[in-house]
Amino acid sequence: MLARSEKTGTIFLSTLSFNTSHKLLIFRSTDNGASFQPPVNGAPGFTSATGEQDKQWIAVDNFSGPGFGNVYMFWRNFAPGGGMTFSKSVDDGQTWGPNGGVKVVNGAGQGAFVAVGKDHTVYLFWYDQSASPAEIRMKKSTDEGATFGDPVTVTKLVATGINGDLGLSPGFRTNTFPQAAADPNDPKRLYVVYNDQAGSASAVDRGDIFVRRSVDAGATWEPPVKLNDDLTRNDQWQPAMAITPDGRRLCVTWYDRRGDQSNNLIERFGVIGSVGAGTVTWGANFRITTEPFPPVLGVDPMVNELYMGDYDQMAANDQFFFTTWGDNRDNSTGHAGKNANVRFARIPVTGVGPGTSGASGQGEPTEEIPLSQVPQFALDALSKAVKDAKDVLPDGVAWTQAFKTGDTITMFRVQGKDKKTGNPVEAETKGVRVIELEVTVPKSRVPGPVANALNAAAPGVQVPTARAIVVGGTVVGYEFEGVEPTTGPGIAKRVEVYLGPDGRVLGQRTYNP
Repeated sequence: MLARSEKTGTIFLSTLSFNTSHKLLIFRSTDNGASFQPPVNGAPGFTSATGEQDKQWIAVDNFSGPGFGNVYMFWRNFAPGGGMTFSKSVDDGQTWGPNGGVKVVNGAGQGAFVAVGKDHTVYLFWYDQSASPAEIRMKKSTDEGATFGDPVTVTKLVATGINGDLGLSPGFRTNTFPQAAADPNDPKRLYVVYNDQAGSASAVDRGDIFVRRSVDAGATWEPPVKLNDDLTRNDQWQPAMAITPDGRRLCVTWYDRRGDQSNNLIERFGVIGSVGAGTVTWGANFRITTEPFPPVLGVDPMVNELYMGDYDQMAANDQFFFTTWGDNRDNSTGHAGKNANVRFARIPVTGVGPGTSGASGQGEPTEEIPLSQVPQFALDALSKAVKDAKDVLPDGVAWTQAFKTGDTITMFRVQGKDKKTGNPVEAETKGVRVIELEVTVPKSRVPGPVANALNAAAPGVQVPTARAIVVGGTVVGYEFEGVEPTTGPGIAKRVEVYLGPDGRVLGQRTYNP
């Protein structure tokens, strides 16, 4: 875990001890990370008899005034009844105290997080499974960590697994640990982000990302806002968050499976929120990773056979957000299978534009459609006037009425253009079946020769099986209809191929017409 002092420029790296379980080591760098001094113990007074110290978080008071430059650490003591403990340094991380720390949480707390407000209030957040249902809780100190007030419930949780485990396939460990940010302009404004299940503990959607805000220094918390805007019920988990030093923007990133119909391959997604006087306006989700990767288990069975990371960390300046994540795309040079690496990205605070994953999770570039509300597993945002009818919308019209799965619609087809790309947009239903919104790229926008293409085929023409289109290939023909031979004679399937402006295949799908 890393933190940096704006007062001295010192970087603090907090780790577990290399040869004992009861110490938490603090490495200090005074040359911007070029070198680190020998470590000091940030958890003095603990011995092997007093339990294993783990899951620490570290933060610095970077606001001028009393407490400026103080370094704070919060962690779990795994001794029986050990609870959660707090320590601090007032000399730039050279020494820590008090001896034995300050026991802040009794019982089954986990997932420590520390944030410091503009008025030097120290906020401690954690996952608390002693409550039923489990909760994310908070305590605060207004005297630089000397004493802490009573706990406050930030949110009650749905997930019931150990440490809020979401039960994701193929069984790697997940948690419902919080991350928080204090507004550098308003000492009373706080944000907490976390993952949780949607609806009930048995919900099909096992993981979504939520944020809550407090405008009264943590005394009360506003209702949760769901941040992932996909239309799938695929998994999202393990969010990280940062706020810019000017307090104008927030960024949250997380692991995401929306792009894989089988809910297996993983990507890193994010969203940026613009902070106004009384609200936060969240933009469209965007993809951070350049390619998906599979889950990897058993990389270090000595730690945990099901371990694939517990949390990530973000930081920000006024130009960029900085984020890391665990990435398994590369082949291992040691054990068989994929390797677990750490990757890094720098994200402009102004955003990177909408993602191209497709709201249906099948690769269609539908994220850039100018919709006026979040769709819910439906065609999304079409005017009631075209229900049970056939109509054409003028270019640039925003649709406002959401159809839900199960709505009875006789027949209609609407057309318009995407405001950002100019690509045609079509939404179609036949009978009572709702077919998801789709965006296609016309042939005129696809340059270059035909390469490994299926070619455009007339209705009823059999689709050649030997000329499959692969994602990442380049084609000219962009859409065709025909008979899919793999499903048997007489069963007609509609096959669609989706291309980017450069001719790269973004995705394809086959369904009953």
